[in-house]
Amino acid sequence: MTPEDLDFLLTEAGRALLETAAALDFSRATTVASTAAVRRVDPVHAAAAIDVVTARRRAAGRLRGAETMLLTDEAVQQATAWPVAALRARRLAGRDVHDVTCSVGAELAELVRTADRVVGSDLDPLRARMAAHNVPGALVCVADALAPPSRDAVVVADPARRSGGRRVHDPAQLSPPLPALLDTLAGRDHVIKCAPGLDTSTLDHRGEVEVVSL
Repeated sequence: MTPEDLDFLLTEAGRALLETAAALDFSRATTVASTAAVRRVDPVHAAAAIDVVTARRRAAGRLRGAETMLLTDEAVQQATAWPVAALRARRLAGRDVHDVTCSVGAELAELVRTADRVVGSDLDPLRARMAAHNVPGALVCVADALAPPSRDAVVVADPARRSGGRRVHDPAQLSPPLPALLDTLAGRDHVIKCAPGLDTSTLDHRGEVEVVSL
């Protein structure tokens, strides 16, 4: 997905291309034929449209409203499932909340249901634009999670735990690094989603640890 692809998919012609791709089967037996059908309509943006449509299908049941979201496969793989995001959102009901790693807006989509005001930010401008489209009820900007532009909001963060397709287990190798994120958020209310089994005793953390299984 490129910025130019996203510009196109937000147009009427782009939405029509997504509808064309959504009507086709991209299972193993028919992928070649379906891909060729989309390319005949628009060879330039076909790959992006197929990526969005197949990502939406993978996200069905995982993200509420996935059928209308602009998504990528990588973003869906790392997105928080909506029941877990909704649990967190209920605990933050009535607060101002800033998701500093918002990606395509999976957490934002649940936070806007309960929070007073919701801000999302991401270091990737493309994902920030997708989040703004997916969750129009949130204010979305491009910003580094280690330099959040908000002041009084509760910070929600979900550091990326994959690099090059592999899962990362060292807290210092997450993106952003968990120790640096904790230093940044010292003195602020915050919620950080971490991988199961993380040994929090190795971190400078004295708050609550909530374990959620879905």
